[in-house]
Amino acid sequence: MDDDKSRMKEIPTSFTLKQALEFEWWFTLIGSMSQSKTLKVMVISGCILLGAFVYYLFNLVGT
Repeated sequence: MDDDKSRMKEIPTSFTLKQALEFEWWFTLIGSMSQSKTLKVMVISGCILLGAFVYYLFNLVGT
């Protein structure tokens, strides 16, 4: 229980805009993608596959 209180004290009460944006997962992902070619290829191919699947579902509903 004391550990929870000590962690609570470490959390800052006010954030700068940069610190607040670092908590968002997509900014972290974009930052990691800029450093890793493999991650960049995986994310782009995942987006393409997701888009193709959504396109397939729309065509399936339309027929």
